[in-house]
Amino acid sequence: MLRNSLRLFVIGRYPTYVHMGLQLKAEIFNMNHREYETLGPQKAWELNREFLDRAMASGDKIILVTDPAKIQPGSTLEMELDYLAGYGYLPSSLGADLWEVSK
Repeated sequence: MLRNSLRLFVIGRYPTYVHMGLQLKAEIFNMNHREYETLGPQKAWELNREFLDRAMASGDKIILVTDPAKIQPGSTLEMELDYLAGYGYLPSSLGADLWEVSK
């Protein structure tokens, strides 16, 4: 359904995005707690933004696996979607609990 010559980048609430990313053989940004604590929130967010920048620059699909209406305020996922929205990327439903985040 979603696989073709394009790569997929998956974002969403943990652990759903990790499982779906592995299932779809997609790119994911996943940092364990120890890495996060070592780097700190500012550096972790910088690396996350680099992942999102790479996804946007690639022209490949960005797939959201969490209902946008259920995203927790102040969460990293909300920050990711706000960041993408700043570049005109918004989620649109693909059905089956999947959203494509695109311009």
